[in-house]
Amino acid sequence: MRGPYPKAGSPLRAAELLPAEEFEDLPDVLASVFVGAELAGAERELDRATAYGVDLPDDVPLEPEDQAEASLADVVVDGVPQLEPREAVAFFRGKVPLRSKTVTGLVARARRRGLSVAREFLADVHTQMDELLGKRLAEGVDVQALVPELDALLQSVGLDPANPARLETIIRTNVQTAYSAGREAMLETPDLVEAFPYRYYETADDSAVRPEHAEMHGRVYHRDDAIWGLWTPPNGYNCRCQLVPMSLADVEAMGLGISRKAPKLDGVRVKPDEGFRFNGPQVYRTGLLEGLTKSQRAEASDVIAHWGRGRATLRGSLN
Repeated sequence: MRGPYPKAGSPLRAAELLPAEEFEDLPDVLASVFVGAELAGAERELDRATAYGVDLPDDVPLEPEDQAEASLADVVVDGVPQLEPREAVAFFRGKVPLRSKTVTGLVARARRRGLSVAREFLADVHTQMDELLGKRLAEGVDVQALVPELDALLQSVGLDPANPARLETIIRTNVQTAYSAGREAMLETPDLVEAFPYRYYETADDSAVRPEHAEMHGRVYHRDDAIWGLWTPPNGYNCRCQLVPMSLADVEAMGLGISRKAPKLDGVRVKPDEGFRFNGPQVYRTGLLEGLTKSQRAEASDVIAHWGRGRATLRGSLN
């Protein structure tokens, strides 16, 4: 714990032990990651288009010069962002053509999400700390005796560099959402809409895949199928699923059929994990709720308000 600790009998609040000022750089750190992830997603689909011989009309780049091969791995090293948000944009300049207006929106939504994720995360940590403090002090436990428990709580939420699992989970899920948003934005280019009219649902195909996600593995739906309003990854915390764009020739070559409905598991149609039953990448990009069902609107509204789902991460299962 950071301390210093108040003396026994004095007011004791989490916000005093873990002040927000210690996290003032976190929003920009997160924003850098989100910008890099969204541009990396766009880059991936540009590379796919090139591999398929699809010629896309060039947008107006930010600068005339080209950049070296860009990747998210260069923007984030060992989980630490190496660039500020606009530097991350510049790093991808020439690799992903962007207009100034596009960049403004890209950075703005990354900063907005980064700020909200940081606020929500810290608020939930404070809530857990205050609950622990209130309970233990009511039981008559000495303040100094609480230090090991508070240390353990901070470690459990990822504020100890030696055990960053939960904080990494929050960042990883948001990065995947931003990455998917970048891919989908590029795939909405008219030439790519025509070239890749189908989406193949792909899991990591190992023993850690959740049963509901595994049922979706290998299924193909049209890009405009309503299924993607529910099943666009990420579909849970630590979800490793992805959508693979496919041409009709790809579908036929693999001998795949076109699905119309979600599969069933134990007689019930499968759904993503609770809190992920809407098109997260679309909401990330637009902040709009049009086309969502009432239950999806409720989930998405919470995400727009907090941009991080920190409460569910801190209190829920991380499997």
